[in-house]
Amino acid sequence: MHPYLGPWESCIRGNIHQPDAFLTQIEKYLFDEMLIRPDVGVGDATSGALEIEAKLGTLIDRNTEQRVQLPVLTPVVLDRNMSTRLRFESMMTEFQHKRLNEYLNQAVQESASTAGRQRLDYKHRYEVDSFAQLSASGFNALPPAAANYIDHTRQRNTRLRTTIDERAPAGTNPVIARIVKIRLADLDIYVPASPFDCRISINIEVDMLNRPDFDASWVMQGGDVDGGERKKDRLSYKHLAYSVDLTQVKDADGKKRHELEIEVDAVKLREQAERQSTGQPNGFSDMVQGLINNVFTIMKVLPKN
Repeated sequence: MHPYLGPWESCIRGNIHQPDAFLTQIEKYLFDEMLIRPDVGVGDATSGALEIEAKLGTLIDRNTEQRVQLPVLTPVVLDRNMSTRLRFESMMTEFQHKRLNEYLNQAVQESASTAGRQRLDYKHRYEVDSFAQLSASGFNALPPAAANYIDHTRQRNTRLRTTIDERAPAGTNPVIARIVKIRLADLDIYVPASPFDCRISINIEVDMLNRPDFDASWVMQGGDVDGGERKKDRLSYKHLAYSVDLTQVKDADGKKRHELEIEVDAVKLREQAERQSTGQPNGFSDMVQGLINNVFTIMKVLPKN
């Protein structure tokens, strides 16, 4: 009995719930891409860890060099074959960055002062990244699970990213990360009513910092690649299984970029996907819904310029 309509059923076959096709496509992408790689993300991070992140930016048509235009009114998941014709630019304006910083800081305060809320924690980090191309010996030192995917995707220009803490205490080792990042898959979401689109990326991150056998010969000599050092002023917000990183990047030439990424705990997400694959009760859909909720909540906050 419906409170306003009287006797009621949602369709001719009774009360049948129709799944959200938009969310289903994202779930399928994450489910399939994680579970077809059982050798990645198991054990410690030196063997390669999965990274799943949603970036805000703009989908650019390579033919026109303009934002792609599609005859739709609501957000849509793009066919991955179409995405090969697009370029994703992950950036926002300084004003948008400032507005989002204010919004997230307010969310931190509200989560701390509201009874029953889960805390949103905040860190401010100052880091410097440098990049060097892996040598043949460095490539051979990668764990097989990671190296196999580089062969498959022909990413021979694999780089090592070294990150230092700009404000490390005197007398301590400022190096906080040595990471080889390998791109696996992307899923693009076009959002016509927003100035931003979204790309959900799946990567492998190989931790080289904690490799006791790390050797300087693993990287090519002759200086940094990709324009030299990048200074990052990063605001990180952690809430349950999600991390929101709001970053100002300053390149070696002084040019500034502003970026936003939302990362989901890939270990926890895959645990839930594995439970779903074996018919066990799980929270996989809830975790994916949480990722998308965070993406669109942030999109609604951002001004157009």
